[in-house]
Amino acid sequence: ARLYDQIVSALPKREAKLTTIASNMAMSERTLQRKVSACNDGLRGIINRVRMYLAKEYLKDSSMNLLAVSLLLGYSEQSALQLAFKRFYGDSPGKWRKNYEEKENREKC
Repeated sequence: ARLYDQIVSALPKREAKLTTIASNMAMSERTLQRKVSACNDGLRGIINRVRMYLAKEYLKDSSMNLLAVSLLLGYSEQSALQLAFKRFYGDSPGKWRKNYEEKENREKC
């Protein structure tokens, strides 16, 4: 939970890096690397999964545009989010949001 919180707070500042997160958690970089080594793709993979989870959460809010979502996730441009999201989920963020909204509307009836 601490690592997740550190990643979430570091993303908008574009500081989701080993050095920053380890420092904020008051541990050495090596210790943090050792703690996340059980994950096949290490800290980078964990950061990516947190980003993609948050992307879906943010996309559920239709008042938030894609650029705002991109910046909150630490991307410098919207196209970077679109590429990463499509690679991870198989759909563009816009298409995912549209499908989500349609599903929500059907469930309200």
